[in-house]
Amino acid sequence: MKAYRNQFFAWVLFCLLSPTSVLAAAVCDADDDGDVDRNDVVQIAQARNTPATGPADPRDANGDGTITILDARVCTFQCTLSRCAIIDPPVDVPIIDVSPNPLDFGDVFVGSSTSLPLGLENTGSATLSVSNIGSSGVPFSVFPPVVFDIADGAAPRSVDIGFNPTAPGIFNGTIIINSNADNADPVMIAVSGRGIEPAPALEADIDHWQAVDFGTITEGGSVEQLLTVRNLGDAPLNVSDISSDDAAFTASALPGDSIPFTLDPGATQNISLVFSAPLASAGTTIAGNLTITSNDPDESPSTALLSGDVIAPIAALVNIPILGASVDDIIGNGNCSNVTGEVQFGQSSGVDTFNVTLMDQGGLSVSSGFFTSDADGGMVSFSGIDACGLDDGILELTVNLGSLNPYVGTPAIKNTSVFPAPVLDPVAAASVLQTIEVCGTSREDTTVKIAGGANTVAIQLDNATTDFCLDVPLRPNTENTLIATAIDDLAAAPKPAASASPIQVVHVDPAAIVIAEATSRPLTVEETELLVQNGVIDLDDPSNFNVSMFTIVLTIGQFPVTVSQPVAVPTGTSSVSYGGGGGGGWTGGSTGGTSTPRPVTGCVTGCSNIVVITTPSGQTSPGVIILDGSIKTLK
Repeated sequence: MKAYRNQFFAWVLFCLLSPTSVLAAAVCDADDDGDVDRNDVVQIAQARNTPATGPADPRDANGDGTITILDARVCTFQCTLSRCAIIDPPVDVPIIDVSPNPLDFGDVFVGSSTSLPLGLENTGSATLSVSNIGSSGVPFSVFPPVVFDIADGAAPRSVDIGFNPTAPGIFNGTIIINSNADNADPVMIAVSGRGIEPAPALEADIDHWQAVDFGTITEGGSVEQLLTVRNLGDAPLNVSDISSDDAAFTASALPGDSIPFTLDPGATQNISLVFSAPLASAGTTIAGNLTITSNDPDESPSTALLSGDVIAPIAALVNIPILGASVDDIIGNGNCSNVTGEVQFGQSSGVDTFNVTLMDQGGLSVSSGFFTSDADGGMVSFSGIDACGLDDGILELTVNLGSLNPYVGTPAIKNTSVFPAPVLDPVAAASVLQTIEVCGTSREDTTVKIAGGANTVAIQLDNATTDFCLDVPLRPNTENTLIATAIDDLAAAPKPAASASPIQVVHVDPAAIVIAEATSRPLTVEETELLVQNGVIDLDDPSNFNVSMFTIVLTIGQFPVTVSQPVAVPTGTSSVSYGGGGGGGWTGGSTGGTSTPRPVTGCVTGCSNIVVITTPSGQTSPGVIILDGSIKTLK
């Protein structure tokens, strides 16, 4: 009897563990193909830590209602063939894994908003296509994009989920993710959060600079500074208005932000302040008050003193032999460890040793090693700057030459994210207009801003627009380095941004080039003869006979523009001519031994008139220069 009982238990154990057990195959046959092999075990392992669909779910081998790694281990022993060989050909399928689940926002003040990332990963062997991500409703929301692909083996992707409680209390919701995943469609993620009202004793506390000094700028120019508004309190700060009492100062929200705005405790937001020096204000200090209206109980409104000194435009004297400096293209992940570029030197009296520095907007800087220039000038290449540790955005480029002031070159642009920079259409290199139109394309749902002109301009593109055109005001009579930046309006703060390569536009104001009026007139016959009689002009002295060339060099930005004009031209023999050295002037002759002048014709005033005297021997005195009526001699 005992032997029979042992045989019975052995048979039961055989039925439970035997590979040919029909019951075992039904329980672990995850792909329902009539066998248990490695494909089934892999599917069960990939679905770990998810609830079973019911008591008949073949993946829940131990029947506890949850698919775990223990189920995969149990089914490994139930494989139809030894070593769990695969009977049917493997099938490439996408597998979705979402975390965290559940997603808890914790406590958030009523009227405020926050966001948390939800990570999506494809652990399968085929491309995962997410067709939609939605929420069960307010106060939970999903930030786009909600349609995208994740290739097998690609890095996980995150989607921002927002929570904006409008009333106190606990809120629960669901994030629904639809995809082509083989293991779950849709994926349901539980989200929760609690809206709370600030306690009566909690208050907002605004903080910002009490004074903003814009420094010294030239008349007609403008400069921008950022004012950081902070909430040092323990309740939300509601800023309803920001304004200035002087038209020379303007306050506005940065692209992608807005006024009014709300700051949670500890949060900050930057405000753009622009000082535009009015015409005819040179030599003065302009001051104004910035007023910020908020719900701060004891500092509303709060104020900041704004000031700036205005000087007349002056020609800058460059004390270093550098004509330009720039880096190559955009700095990205592939070249940030070894940034290269060029410095253009003019002719100098010796060899200069220099290095190049890049500094991000946070003040962090890196420099190259030292290089040398040639005394004859020319282009010098540099390399070896490791800029990988600098922040993305605009990098200031300076060339350092010993004790001389650093030369500021063309700014560099660093973009290391996948967010695309705007693409600009060609722009004229020079303009006499106060504004220039800059056009291009950017991704939809972006804010495009262009800085570097008289002030920053911006445009917001909707979900159906990629083209843009902006009228950019130019700083007068100088080189404007314009930088276009695209900001992702679909992302939660801090929003990704990317900039295009800088473009240079020289502005020339024709009315400002001539700073003094110059007039000229031909000398009369008597004035010319008197100069000869008094010995001021000695027609027999060859040292009097010089042809002078007036050259004016206008430096516009970094580019010299040269204008040359000779002061005299030869004329025919035995004559005294007025005007441009040709006919139509006075020609010597005789009538009864008396010279008879002809009337002066042609250009008389407001033009370049010259006097040319030709001696009988053929030598010429090419002119008498008149400046303000005080210089009347050639020498």
